[in-house]
Amino acid sequence: MTLYAKVLGCLAGAMLVVAGETHAGTRNTPATLASIPPDQNWTAAGARAKSRSETDEELALVFACTGRLLSGDYEAVDELCGRAIVLRPSDPLPHKLFGVSLLIQHRYERATNEFRKAAQLAPLDPGSEIGLGEALRGEDDYKGALDAFTAALKLAPHDPGIWNARCWTRGLFAKDLEAGLGECNTALGLAPGHPAYLDSRGLIYLRLGRFSDAIRDYDAAIAKSPKLATAHYGRGVAWLKLRRIAYAARDIRAARAADRAIDDAFYRAPLLPHACESSAATEAVLARCAKAGTPTHKPGPSGRSATNEADAHRRDSFALTRTHD
Repeated sequence: MTLYAKVLGCLAGAMLVVAGETHAGTRNTPATLASIPPDQNWTAAGARAKSRSETDEELALVFACTGRLLSGDYEAVDELCGRAIVLRPSDPLPHKLFGVSLLIQHRYERATNEFRKAAQLAPLDPGSEIGLGEALRGEDDYKGALDAFTAALKLAPHDPGIWNARCWTRGLFAKDLEAGLGECNTALGLAPGHPAYLDSRGLIYLRLGRFSDAIRDYDAAIAKSPKLATAHYGRGVAWLKLRRIAYAARDIRAARAADRAIDDAFYRAPLLPHACESSAATEAVLARCAKAGTPTHKPGPSGRSATNEADAHRRDSFALTRTHD
């Protein structure tokens, strides 16, 4: 599961808008106008004549911004979406696109601001609240992230991705694990067999010490998504806890091959002792790790492990790749 694929998922609503769906009641798009009788078409066009050029320019900028986002040109996204926001500050869409770009760049504070603005402009849109929750989690604001996901659930109670976002957040912070288990079960009830949701529940089981249950979920997740680094890593840790060193070494090596920063993904509550992070996952090294017991990391000022504090940009960059599909 790639970051690119997850960005597409986050942009799904936005892409529907620019492809011709109505957007927050603020724009009559071509698809909408096509269903209006001709006389009403003329009335609508006349009413919009004054701001037509500005609207057309903003729409062109949103298209361009979306294209640049999908191609990974985040500097251009900042410029194009920024210009769209200046032209039409009441439109939530460029704020959302800009927010996604900022999330990918790990610029969480600014992403939070953009998603807050989008949520204020389109209070019935769960996507803005989802983005806000992701950004707040990036800022290590556990309560704020859960509050945003709760707001999203009120708007879309049957969205399994939001239930999963709450479960994954609890697993990352190693807090309220029984609640997280219930949320993962709800997500999987709505989307049975989803690999990301199985991965999330695997993490909850791992935190709870239910290692066999964790391995079962990780097995199912990896069967459907063989390169899912977080699942390989979690399964490797579960094997390590069961003293199955060879299996642990295989999975942890696979995780690090898929994502060089995978050890940093769990910095809030590390799964391995620091001496075992980012080191060669040889069986000899992991055998020592298995004897080391629970990791003891002193949190740095931002809440990260002090050993990771200097590398502030290497955070849970998989956030978009793990929460929604």
